Amino acid sequence: MSLASIWNIARRDIEIPKSAPTEICIEKHKEFILKYGRDRESYEYIMAEYLRMSGLYWCLASLDVLGAVDEADKQFIWNFVKENQNPDGVLLLQLVTIHISSTRSVPFRSFGDKLGEAVEFVIRCHNFDGGFGTRPGSESHAGQVYCCLGALAIAGCLELIDTDRTGEWLAERQCPSGGLCGRPENYQWFSDVCYSWWVLASLGIIKKLHWIDKNSLTKFILASQDDESGGIADRPEDAADPFHTVFGLSGLSLLDYPGLEPVDAVFCMTKKSLRKFSFI
Repeated sequence: MSLASIWNIARRDIEIPKSAPTEICIEKHKEFILKYGRDRESYEYIMAEYLRMSGLYWCLASLDVLGAVDEADKQFIWNFVKENQNPDGVLLLQLVTIHISSTRSVPFRSFGDKLGEAVEFVIRCHNFDGGFGTRPGSESHAGQVYCCLGALAIAGCLELIDTDRTGEWLAERQCPSGGLCGRPENYQWFSDVCYSWWVLASLGIIKKLHWIDKNSLTKFILASQDDESGGIADRPEDAADPFHTVFGLSGLSLLDYPGLEPVDAVFCMTKKSLRKFSFI
């Protein structure tokens, strides 16, 4: 571990280098994402097989925000999804496979009487501090806050919670660097680009984006780019990956950064793509 890393741990945050990027590298991000589907014999590609379905979502969503989804190998993606579907229609690999497919094809009304039970469970996960845990009584975490607020928004039940209290908890996740973290007072308090989505989108869902310093957050996300090879990392000077790239780009979109497609805070999809689905 470097002295700089030790100092960052002591500070409980990162310091943005003076040489960090200050403008978005759109073309390099496109190339960074597109290369993941080209060399299918590479070690990196093979070792990421268990993440393939999630990876397809991260990459396609990134390209969509960049306005370049038509450059993806659609036939390869379609074939891959079909290969992971049993004759009875069940999709294999991961729950995310079912989630990504179902949210794009099943009307929400099909949940019927179970909707009230689902909403009740989400409400029971709402904590005294304004956040949400993975289950009733669990610690509040920004990722779970996003999932719960998204569920309540889809169900039309946001009025059942105190959104001001939740907004305060979310706004407090902004660190001195301008980045956002997932929870308070622990060793993982470092700013992380993925929370530029979990926290920011949550604030967007409850109409409180103005409760944080948008300029500082924009600076943090831009500084986390790889301005040589493309992609966005979890924080400045770390290695870029598709996961942080999609959430960094989506976060910048919510911040109204120019040159990016507008993104829906609930679904983490471009509004242009969402308009193609009749059930939204």
